[in-house]
Amino acid sequence: MTMEPTNPSNVEIFNIIRDHSKLKDTLNDEEFNALFDHFNLVPFNEGDILLKEGAPADKISIIIEGTAKIVINNQQISKLMQGDIFGESAFSRDGTVKGEVIAKQNGIRAILTVQEYGYLIRENPHLARHLRYFFDAVINERKLHLERFFYKDTTQYIALIAHHNKKNAMINFVRDNKAFFEQYPLVATDATGTRLYEEVGITLTRKVTAGPLGGDQAIGAMVAGDNILAILFFRDPLSPHAHHADIEALGRLCDVYDVPFATNIATAKAILTEFTEHTPLPY
Repeated sequence: MTMEPTNPSNVEIFNIIRDHSKLKDTLNDEEFNALFDHFNLVPFNEGDILLKEGAPADKISIIIEGTAKIVINNQQISKLMQGDIFGESAFSRDGTVKGEVIAKQNGIRAILTVQEYGYLIRENPHLARHLRYFFDAVINERKLHLERFFYKDTTQYIALIAHHNKKNAMINFVRDNKAFFEQYPLVATDATGTRLYEEVGITLTRKVTAGPLGGDQAIGAMVAGDNILAILFFRDPLSPHAHHADIEALGRLCDVYDVPFATNIATAKAILTEFTEHTPLPY
């Protein structure tokens, strides 16, 4: 159900900006009073584009009521609620807006335009400088969020997995073929990584949780993401395993994506021989 804004008074709006936005830890009451006069209140409706990609980056907005979403490359990367700030690129070197902000509910936003900020510089340069530092921090925070959101790992790993009763066999196999494994990025669990480092002197490039806690599924996601060159899974065929379904799913994914999947020392040796003779090194 769409919520209608309740037309809060100026005092309520002032309190929202002071108490619910990230500015609350930056400005004192006197600075809030000086800044508030430079905000312009603008209502919006569900579905409105509050910032359009390619438009001039010339205003900062704070959500007073309602919600909105930030969309980049047709993906929602963040939800905006009361007190959230957007449009910080007005204080960056970007001339235009990257992505869009779309209203999810009817609401109100407080807008500080670049022009009003110019007035503030003349009236209260100390406050204007303080604000500039604040928005620089917001820009850096958003940039880090975007980098994490859109990060794509293109590394291709060899995955080392072993059931409990096969850990020693896997460690010994890696030790016997240390020169080979040192040439490839490796992914394994925390516990396996610790043993490889302490007993063989090899470090992992990436780690996952233990198999029963989702490690096999994590490796499976890497298979689907084209991040796995081969899997060496030293399986114990004589003991029951609580995550047997995950193991079977991992093998199925390897068949789907044509990824070499060794389940014992003999097949692991075959993969090493094939890689040594025919597969270019990743680095």
